[in-house]
Amino acid sequence: MIKKLFIFLLILTAFATLNSCSERHEGPLEKAGEAIDNTLDNVKDGDSVFHKKGTFEKAGEGVDDATESNRRR
Repeated sequence: MIKKLFIFLLILTAFATLNSCSERHEGPLEKAGEAIDNTLDNVKDGDSVFHKKGTFEKAGEGVDDATESNRRR
């Protein structure tokens, strides 16, 4: 019984380790690229260059994009 529990915990630990190692960590270049993309989107939308979009604004744009792509079909 204890041997089965030990094997189960060992396998569980292995999966947890692999999962934590496979997480995607953004580097400084990717963060800079996203900042540039956000700035360009702001300029296209007519907003200030320094305007940061909130969570709800991003979600609303995602819904708008999804409905536009459905209409194109």
